[in-house]
Amino acid sequence: MTARPFNPMYIQPGTRIGLYTVRDQLGSGSGSVTYLADSPRGRKVVLKMSLHPRKGDPEDAIARERFLRQTDYLFQLRGVPGVAELLGLDCYPDPLAGYPYLVQEWVPGRKTIIDWAGSPQPLGKIICGWVLLAATCGEMGRRYIRHRDLTPGNILVTPHGVPKIVDFKSAIGLGAQRLTATGAEYVPGEHCHHSPELCLAILRERATGKHEPYEYRPTDDLHALGALFYSVLTGEHPFDVPDESDESLREIAHTVPARPSALNAEVPWGLEKVTTRLLLKDPAQRYQSGYEVAQDLEAFLRNTREDWTRPFLMPRQDGARLRVIRGGQAEAPRGD
Repeated sequence: MTARPFNPMYIQPGTRIGLYTVRDQLGSGSGSVTYLADSPRGRKVVLKMSLHPRKGDPEDAIARERFLRQTDYLFQLRGVPGVAELLGLDCYPDPLAGYPYLVQEWVPGRKTIIDWAGSPQPLGKIICGWVLLAATCGEMGRRYIRHRDLTPGNILVTPHGVPKIVDFKSAIGLGAQRLTATGAEYVPGEHCHHSPELCLAILRERATGKHEPYEYRPTDDLHALGALFYSVLTGEHPFDVPDESDESLREIAHTVPARPSALNAEVPWGLEKVTTRLLLKDPAQRYQSGYEVAQDLEAFLRNTREDWTRPFLMPRQDGARLRVIRGGQAEAPRGD
């Protein structure tokens, strides 16, 4: 009998992949599949395997390059505590022509930042997590890495309250070439976390039919970070954006969201101040670096007489906005 060809989508529990033993499948998308596995010493890790072999169909070259590029960015960010650590990279079953896979730190519980904030947390722990996330954005900016998809599904929180960015499939770095179309409308990531300037560029392209390159900047990622902070404080996304229509894009581009304290009276003024600045329409008036955000948050911690042990709970809201902020876990980006 002829052995069945290897398929990354159907790896059985107990299978040895390099040094690791597969336990269970965690999820999959159009570009990769993710498994929980054990290291030789029993440490849990994540195996993320490309669905496209290293020496496969030439039409899969873009998908292979995208997978390897995210691995490169994870390697550059090794040691940054706000990023799930890259532990290894290999190919299976053939080391030269097989399917590339990366080994990454496992985040116990797999709770997104929104799910984690859905139960009472000490206020000080929330702010410390925000400082870490902001500093991580600052380090990405310093290394010319743009994440382009800072959504709740891509930020998991450990049981100790440490946020970890887990996915860089949409990221781009200094000198990296766009792998697909170059227009603003093809910038990857969830539309609900686009910046106002990106939304305006997309609207302009739709109106004229002419696609122009869009330079994604750290201020785009920081606007997405502001939307995340807003959701934690209020239980709502700052904008009513149920789809990718022109109306939704205009909402982000022009509508000033309600102050977080208007939706939740428990919001400390310092967190509202930082969040509001992150969501300003003019990128020149927003923070220019995540390090600036972290600095302001640390100053608030030092200089404010606040009970940092008091529990803070993200309000439970109903409706479309809550569904929006719980989204953002799609595997395949629209473009690159």
